[in-house]
Amino acid sequence: MDKPQIKLLVTLILASVCAWVFLFFQHWQMTSQSMLELEFTPTKLATWTTIDFSLALLMWTVMMAAMMLPSAIPMALTFAHLCQKQNDAPYYRTTFFVLAYLCVWFLFSILLTILQWKMHQLAWLAAMQENQQPLSASAILIVAGVYQF
Repeated sequence: MDKPQIKLLVTLILASVCAWVFLFFQHWQMTSQSMLELEFTPTKLATWTTIDFSLALLMWTVMMAAMMLPSAIPMALTFAHLCQKQNDAPYYRTTFFVLAYLCVWFLFSILLTILQWKMHQLAWLAAMQENQQPLSASAILIVAGVYQF
């Protein structure tokens, strides 16, 4: 492994660790603070503000980065190696490749935030984010399972 690949590896691991630290911090907040101190997104669409939407989007985006970036490290290193073999600016192309990968997951995070927003509007989610509709919970799990399959 050469110097640019080591830099790439360290950068991707550091970004993954930062995302996981943020998620652990969120978990700590939910388990250590009193319920009155916690801020949850409102349960009705009309009461969601831009800040509520942005915070939900941030949560989904960081969660996607934490889960998907570590599994993309071998792919990014392979891409960098192939670009380097072709003497084709591996650093810039690999950076663009990783950013495009994260952009796709960011778009998916937007979709999930909109879905969460709509589920609040329909009162399918309670204030603590519990699903109030067994049928929708089942459908979500089935769709996720089919996607994974």
